[in-house]
Amino acid sequence: MKYLKFLITISITCLIASCSATKEINGTFINLDIQQNDGYIATLANNKKLENIKINEEGEFKFKVPKKRKTYSLNIKNSVGDLVVSKYGRITNKTKNVIVLNNGVEFWQKIIVVNKDEDFKSIYDKEVNAFKQLDKEKTKEVKGVFLNLGDTLKKFRFNIFKISSQRYNTINKKGEFRFKYPKNPESGYKLIIEFDRGDKLVDPTIFTKYIPIDTERIIALYDGINKELIFVKKGDDYDKIYENALLNFKQKLSTKDNHGPIFPGCEKSFDYASCFSSELNKHITRHLNIRDISANSLGLSPGRKTVNVQFEVDEKGNANIISIKAPHKYLERRVSMVFDRLPRMKAAIKDSTPIKTEFNLPVYLILTDD
Repeated sequence: MKYLKFLITISITCLIASCSATKEINGTFINLDIQQNDGYIATLANNKKLENIKINEEGEFKFKVPKKRKTYSLNIKNSVGDLVVSKYGRITNKTKNVIVLNNGVEFWQKIIVVNKDEDFKSIYDKEVNAFKQLDKEKTKEVKGVFLNLGDTLKKFRFNIFKISSQRYNTINKKGEFRFKYPKNPESGYKLIIEFDRGDKLVDPTIFTKYIPIDTERIIALYDGINKELIFVKKGDDYDKIYENALLNFKQKLSTKDNHGPIFPGCEKSFDYASCFSSELNKHITRHLNIRDISANSLGLSPGRKTVNVQFEVDEKGNANIISIKAPHKYLERRVSMVFDRLPRMKAAIKDSTPIKTEFNLPVYLILTDD
């Protein structure tokens, strides 16, 4: 009987502690990229249940894995949700720490697994110092500034594109951004700057251009319709180039010879783009009444639904829908009716010539069960 009680006690203990079926591992994320520890999330992708692990400002994080499992896939994403590190490694019963090294350069990353019987500090110092030295010797850093002088949309992101690899980073509130790539790359890298997808009004990509190898600084100027991208070489007088470029660009803006489409009533506005965005949103709010639509009637779950509208303002100022996508055709028809009622505008002007402009606008609808 005592033996049976002993077995029952052991069984209960195992149920409570899961018989130590999982073990906790300490992780350290050393990010040599310029957006250091800016809202990074780690995910253990090979677990049955995906778990997002917050990486703190010091780059520290913890996660649990089954002791019996021999392999795992550790993914780390940045603040805009793009993958920056993805590695497939091995965990044994002796694993205690994981060190993740990343410098922002395409495929330049390393994950070190440290066992509990190894000297973590010496391994950490050796690996981090070697990685930093490699980064210093093999990569170059380019600084950039993006100035938005005429549009109210404030959130932008940039990407350094090569072959099929894309990884976006946010541009800070001052318009500053930095990036790295290998010295003397075999093929060129392309700079892409676009609106962050979180904005209500999303234009096509603003800049997409290959970066000369000898570039040290970048100046990107934009006013909602005009744009200018300047690559500054090492040894050039950056301050003088920046001052002259900004002065010339502001003179173009002040003349209003070039501008985006003008919504009726915005003719006297100093900022046509701001007024356009404001009046467009007012029009949609005023004419889009969905109180008679329930989620049940459309066979949809209640909550927020997105209708993505791509439209143009043509050379005559008419608004035309190019495409519209929604979780239900009825929602597409309702939103289309609102855009069909848009008034005629003044077309965008570039170099004294009316031009067609395209926009992408996500329209958010809240559906209930009523």
